Amino acid sequence: MKEILVSKKFIFALVVSIMGFVLVVIKETDAETFFKFVELIGGIYVVGNISDKINDTRTDITKLNQKQG
Repeated sequence: MKEILVSKKFIFALVVSIMGFVLVVIKETDAETFFKFVELIGGIYVVGNISDKINDTRTDITKLNQKQG
């Protein structure tokens, strides 16, 4: 759990979401725009996690192939 809370992607998503919320609170933007923004940030976060998982899987497959000969 600690690894998730200190990951760069999570911190980025959290900080950017908070910044967007602050813009809504000070009435620099509206809630609809904020939710679109958070949806975009969430999508970037998910794509980053998927690409990391694919990379980890490729690394594991390479290690297995090297062990087998």
